[in-house]
Amino acid sequence: MSRVAAAALALAVVLGGAPARAQEPEVRKVLIVSMPRLTWEALEGHRAYPALATLLRVGAVASMSPRTVGPTTSLGEAYATIGAGNRATVATAGFTRTHPWLPDGEAGLAFHVEERFGDERAGDVFSRRAGPPPESPVVHLGMHSLDAANDALLYDAEVGALGSALRQAGRRAAVIANADERTPLEVVGFHREAALAVVDERGEVGGDVRAGVDPAVAFERVWPDHDVVLVENSALERADASRAVSAPGLADIAVRTALRDFDDVLARLLRHVDLTRDLVVVVAPAPPRAKTELTVFAMAGAGVEPGRARSATTRRTGYVTLPDVAPTVLQRLGVAVPDSMTGTAITSDGGGRFSEGRLADLAAANERALFRDRMHGPLSTVFVVFQVLVYALAVLALRRRRSRWLEVAAFGALIVLAVPPLVFLSGLVRYRELGAAGYGLALFAGAAVLAGAAWRLGRRHALAPPLALVALLLVVLVADIVTGGRLQLDTVFGYSPIVAGRFAGFGNLAFALLAISALITVTAGWAMSRGRRGALVAGAVVLTVVAAVDGHPSMGSDVGGVLSTVPAFAVTLLLLAGARIGYRRGAVIAAGTALVLAVFAFVDLARPESSRTHLGRLVSDVADGGVSGFFTVLERKASANLSILTTTVWAYVIPVAFAFLTFLVWRPHGRLLRVIERVDGLHACLVGAVVAGLIGFSLNDSGVVVPATMLAVLLPYLTWLVARVAPVEGTPSGTPRGAGTRS
Repeated sequence: MSRVAAAALALAVVLGGAPARAQEPEVRKVLIVSMPRLTWEALEGHRAYPALATLLRVGAVASMSPRTVGPTTSLGEAYATIGAGNRATVATAGFTRTHPWLPDGEAGLAFHVEERFGDERAGDVFSRRAGPPPESPVVHLGMHSLDAANDALLYDAEVGALGSALRQAGRRAAVIANADERTPLEVVGFHREAALAVVDERGEVGGDVRAGVDPAVAFERVWPDHDVVLVENSALERADASRAVSAPGLADIAVRTALRDFDDVLARLLRHVDLTRDLVVVVAPAPPRAKTELTVFAMAGAGVEPGRARSATTRRTGYVTLPDVAPTVLQRLGVAVPDSMTGTAITSDGGGRFSEGRLADLAAANERALFRDRMHGPLSTVFVVFQVLVYALAVLALRRRRSRWLEVAAFGALIVLAVPPLVFLSGLVRYRELGAAGYGLALFAGAAVLAGAAWRLGRRHALAPPLALVALLLVVLVADIVTGGRLQLDTVFGYSPIVAGRFAGFGNLAFALLAISALITVTAGWAMSRGRRGALVAGAVVLTVVAAVDGHPSMGSDVGGVLSTVPAFAVTLLLLAGARIGYRRGAVIAAGTALVLAVFAFVDLARPESSRTHLGRLVSDVADGGVSGFFTVLERKASANLSILTTTVWAYVIPVAFAFLTFLVWRPHGRLLRVIERVDGLHACLVGAVVAGLIGFSLNDSGVVVPATMLAVLLPYLTWLVARVAPVEGTPSGTPRGAGTRS
């Protein structure tokens, strides 16, 4: 074994994470209870529904993130995603063009084989579309169109993968549901989307989806000879649909009535379920139509410890996703999970029985996520606009040689630097109670106070004020992720469980802020030490720690971050040491980056499968021959990267930064070049930032947001340096005392 391999093995042993949890026992059968549009807030007073309350009390609960392929989730997409174990769509192009009022397209076209579809039996229509006559009583007539729609996406989703996996293992699935609208329009009235959760890839499944089906009676008929049965509270779907045409409050009454009536049905179902041998999964597949929010998830039965649920997808207790449902069902039945499924099995983290307090916590978490999503766009816009005003004022002050205006711009730059750490720290308080306007005002007022405190440090050293604020941001990000990443979730520059891009580790905004704050902290600290060797060693330690925290699977778990920060940090340190970056050193840096990523992948693979991040799962899939999945991930990231260019306010930072930097370089008198000459290490910082920004732009699915966020820290730092290190000619300030810069 080579020394490198031995070191990697030792690191994996040390950092490999917690020991594997005991494998949950296999179950005999699985009952999936679908509660469309149900939120934790709607379950206030859940004791009025005793059968459901019993399942919640003895089971593991979590907030379900219902995100599929777009910002909103239709019921058809939700069921298709459950059945695929992967994000899936039901937006079939041909059907949508002819029926534009139906966002779910053909998703609801499930029928009993003896039902009429137009002038024919549904079974005959299915045979004409799918080939051999159906062997099951329920058929879905839109599978070919759904397959084509998903083939056009970049998720490799296979609608019906759950049903096919069960069939191949000799298991049988059934669905009992009918949410048809009471309307004379034939196609509009078909809402049997629930079948998509358990049909096989041909579109067949057991059960009954006919209008007027009694779910309890139908269940008693299919439960004995089926292994997975999905029963939908279809009245909930109709109640939510009635909001558009009902007087205020009536739909809420309809929801409560649907819950109460179905609870009697659920009690009858549970009489046939043995919770010591079977598993019951309660899932709200789609959010209310009025707003996209978190929904209800619970599971109870054999091997489930009461408490809160989680999955390796989220790696955060109390949160699961729709694609996790199918792998959970298959794993608990002892059936192999198909490679096309990206979800992971849901497990319990314990924590005690369900209570009113836990219900209130789950509802409050949903409100926090909703408030964060409402604030993200407006606050980002205000933050970007404020930066533009600061840079515009700096340009005006330099052109007109107004030193006092430049001082104001410098103070504005400190405010910009103070905003990001306060945004993350706001996660420690109940900031949503301030309201949108109150939160924004409190944030910028706090930033102004923090900027004022930092300003006073300028009496000792010119670099101290911006360095203090940037170092604060770095400390906040590193300390938070080491202690669990609480400040990443539901903060404006963090991520949202509703958006569901990430649930743990560093998000793309946070990574960008982490990288640029580390570069500025190290290079500014080195400049303040006047280039002492000890400062270079300390800087190397800081950057190594930051890269490790960013990439470690149990902390930042940021693959794109590793590929960006390692070369950027290496280039910066070499430049600080006075070395030149040639082809040979560039090749060494590239090889070192690959080695670091390999070590993190090895560490992730050494962890239990249920705890692995996307890096470990991707490497495992590639090792098993799933190379196409690797290229699909790259293609999907590239597509998202390009699409975001025109959909985010952060994109406007790039042309503003280009114009501002061009002005500083060319007029007046190459001021930025003078600052680079006077401030040791600034050139290395700028080169490192360019490397991190370009690689981050190329490899992260947030694309332009990564370099734009870095510029939101770098540009105010440069504005301060221009104002305080190379001030307007003819003013008495000159280079501040103790600047530690070159003359």
